[in-house]
Amino acid sequence: MIQPNFGKKLTEIRKAKGLTQAELATNCNIAVRTIQRIEAGVVKPRAYTVKLLSKNLEFDFLNTLEFSAEDDEKKNHTNTQWAFTRLLWGIQDLFNLKSNTMKKVTFLTLIFSLIVVGFFSLKTKITAQNKEQIDYSKFAQVHSRTVIYLLPKDQHGMISNVKDTADLRIGDYLIQEYKNKLFVNGKFKTNIVKGDTVIYYKDELIIRPSYYVMKSSYGQNLYYLFPKNQVIDNLSVQIDIENFYLGDYHIMEHDYNIYLNDEFQVKAMPGDSIFFKDGIIEVLE
Repeated sequence: MIQPNFGKKLTEIRKAKGLTQAELATNCNIAVRTIQRIEAGVVKPRAYTVKLLSKNLEFDFLNTLEFSAEDDEKKNHTNTQWAFTRLLWGIQDLFNLKSNTMKKVTFLTLIFSLIVVGFFSLKTKITAQNKEQIDYSKFAQVHSRTVIYLLPKDQHGMISNVKDTADLRIGDYLIQEYKNKLFVNGKFKTNIVKGDTVIYYKDELIIRPSYYVMKSSYGQNLYYLFPKNQVIDNLSVQIDIENFYLGDYHIMEHDYNIYLNDEFQVKAMPGDSIFFKDGIIEVLE
């Protein structure tokens, strides 16, 4: 049912309820001129107005209107047109905050959040795909104190060693290594260990660690760093003791004391990173 049949149906229901146009307009808090124009088929009511009319006349215009006999031969066309009209009314009503304000604000906020999350997920996916397409034959290796830098061959980076800090300037970046920490433009970026790789690609820095990280299992707030070719085996936790094996090595932690093959190695502190490589344990503060 589309205009002008909507106006005819409204007139029919209004009269069946024994209401004048003025009374219906007062009940709905809208102008009587609006009721007159809708019933005459001059204007199409907004979704908000349709809901008011439905509520006051106790008749669901959106869901209970049916096609008249003269419309049957055009049913396929009018079905599509009516469905499209209902969709437009629904969208229009969604952004009309005069009714169910909190519900609509919440719903619109959810839709916006999903759009934002979807956008950043897509951006991350595209970025990840771009990283996998790097042609490393066009890069040159530059070795620093701890990490290996891969720089495009047409880029020039300069490394300088000042006391306990190694600096590399490339593009808009100042990269600094200091006590197993990497800083970019003066801000802490990540912990690093020997063998990590920093790639300068399309004006971005891609950091690829040579290890993986495992957090202590019983709340000691310690982090274990192992080479990626190592496999953790037989991890077990007892009250205040943590045990696990890497190949022929047995690592145990008790009260922040780190043991390797039952021999004491180092004393750690909460938040420390325990780096293991080639049978050597080192604490990265």
